[in-house]
Amino acid sequence: MMSLRKQIMHRAGKLLMEPPASQTIAEQVAALEASGRTIRERADQRGDSTANRSTLGHVIGIERWGQRRICLALGEACDVGEEYDGYRPPLDTEWEALKQMFNDTRAETVRIARQIEDSGVRPTFTIRHNTFGPLTVRGWLRYLNVHSSAESRRLR
Repeated sequence: MMSLRKQIMHRAGKLLMEPPASQTIAEQVAALEASGRTIRERADQRGDSTANRSTLGHVIGIERWGQRRICLALGEACDVGEEYDGYRPPLDTEWEALKQMFNDTRAETVRIARQIEDSGVRPTFTIRHNTFGPLTVRGWLRYLNVHSSAESRRLR
C-alpha cells in the first residue's frame, strides 16, 4: 500500500506536470527553447558564485536525469530507480563551462523531444518519476521546463 505522502505527491505531480491534452510536443519544444534562452540570459547576467554554480549544476543534473527517463519511450534502457546525483556536474566546474553545459543539455532535451514526436511515440506513454510517480512523456517535458525555470530564479 502506498503511503499517504506518496499518494499526495503522485496526485500533485499529475495536476502540476501534465500539460493540457491540446498542447502538442511541438508546442512544448517551442516552450523549452524559449525558457532555455531566458535561463541562459539570466545566467549571463549573474556573476560566478558558489551558490550560482550549485543552482545551475542542479538544473543541468535534473535535466540530464530526466532525458534518460524520457529516452525509455524511444526504447533505450534506463534504471528508473536512480537519482539525479550522477548526472550533476562537479561542484567545482567553472561558471562559463556550466553555462555552456546548460546550453548543450537543453539542446539535447529539444532534440530528444523532436525525436519522440517524429518517431510516433504515444504522448501518453508513461515513465515513473521518483517523486511524482508515472508521468507521460509530455508530463516529463513539462516537468523539465517548469523545474529549470523555477530553479533558475535562484540565480543571484
